[in-house]
Amino acid sequence: MAGPAHRAPPAALDQLGDLAAALPPAALRLTGAGLADRCELREGDFFEDLPAGADRYVLRHVLHDWDDESCVAILRNCRAAMGPGARLVLIDHLAAADPADDADGGSGGRWGGLMDLYMMSLFDGGAGSAPGRRTPTCWSGRASRPCG
Repeated sequence: MAGPAHRAPPAALDQLGDLAAALPPAALRLTGAGLADRCELREGDFFEDLPAGADRYVLRHVLHDWDDESCVAILRNCRAAMGPGARLVLIDHLAAADPADDADGGSGGRWGGLMDLYMMSLFDGGAGSAPGRRTPTCWSGRASRPCG
């Protein structure tokens, strides 16, 4: 959370939007990192309207928690809020398209397998639209769907 704000120019001001329950721990973390004066905390829900006009929207470890339909809704809300030239940054777990490609235990190897098990234990355990195992190709398909 604090990484991008820390590397931003000193005059930059970030906004962190999250559910009300997540804001107090975020405030403590920002204060501990010395960044509280550079980040505005805003209560919000990415299934509702997002603040319009930002240059950058970042979803960090969000989409892996949701089924395909919910992911599309979140991405559409981001797109609706984004103006010309705005960018969407997705930071999430990826699984290798072919598990043999990740035999070294990279991000889609052991970690991807553990994330799959975790997500299947929380949700219905099905494939396809269930949260969990998503490859770079799968994410690319979501990002290229027309919104509107």
